[in-house]
Amino acid sequence: ILSIFPTTALADEADIDPQVDDHIEGGIEWNYASGVLTISVAETPQDGYDPGQMKDYTPTNADARRDRPWQEYASEVTKIVFEEGVSNIGQRTFIEFTALTDLEIPDSVMSYGTNCFHTCTALPSLHIGKQVSEIGQIGISGATGMTSLTVDAENTNYAAIDNYLYRLNNENNTAILWQVPAGVVADETILEIPETIDWNGNSYTIVGIGDAEKDSYTLSGAKALEKIT
Repeated sequence: ILSIFPTTALADEADIDPQVDDHIEGGIEWNYASGVLTISVAETPQDGYDPGQMKDYTPTNADARRDRPWQEYASEVTKIVFEEGVSNIGQRTFIEFTALTDLEIPDSVMSYGTNCFHTCTALPSLHIGKQVSEIGQIGISGATGMTSLTVDAENTNYAAIDNYLYRLNNENNTAILWQVPAGVVADETILEIPETIDWNGNSYTIVGIGDAEKDSYTLSGAKALEKIT
């Protein structure tokens, strides 16, 4: 007697996560499951991308969000894991990920693109690895919940002092104030900037503040700011 039912058992429905998605995007592969977005190195990158290289999402008609393949999960992701070998975090990759609270970023990451974590309002902290040599503007100025910013002590391009991020020039030992998390300065009316900072045994003279204006990207999170000294 022939059975009308398949001989191979079906997977238990309880073992199937309905919120799982995998894609190749540029030089990375991404996977989403149960609130966690994982970014790993693509074995076969798309044309024009190296393994581990993330795409930049440049605004078209003032909005790049619709081009991101993980956009539908933007309000759900609570953690992003970048696996070893990912080389950069692209421009506007995670703007307005409002539920994001946790990041795992390996030392292989060497750059942070403009707006990569802009308006991630629940993100409490960010650590910059030792190999990072480029950080785009506005990366954290809209992170209103961020109160901790640190840089690996071996990094020679950036320094973090009292949660302020400085960009270093080692040719003449100068530095500029590059980024300030919105959560650190949101209520400050007076911003005091030191004349010098010490980092890795060297002294750097502060010579500027990003774009140098109150309403610049560097200090755009300081909504109550009245005076810079």
